[in-house]
Amino acid sequence: MNMDTFNVSIVIPNYNGEHLIKQNMPSVIEAADAYPAKSEIIVVDDASKNNSVKVLEENFPEIKIIRHETNKGFSE
Repeated sequence: MNMDTFNVSIVIPNYNGEHLIKQNMPSVIEAADAYPAKSEIIVVDDASKNNSVKVLEENFPEIKIIRHETNKGFSE
C-alpha cells in the first residue's frame, strides 16, 4: 500500500431509494473493490417506508446498514 493511500468509508444516505440502490449499488461495490486500500460501504437509512433495507440485506449483505427508526432528515 502506498503511503498516500488511505482506508475509506463510503457513506450513503438513503430514504426510500430502493430503485436507486438496485440501479447504482453494483457500481459502488465495484469501485470500492477496486480501491487499493481497505474500504467499506455504509448505508444510513432514514426510516424508509419502502423495501430499501430489505433489498440491501438480501442483495448486498457486505454493506453495513445503520437504520433510523424515525425520519431525521438528510443531515442526521
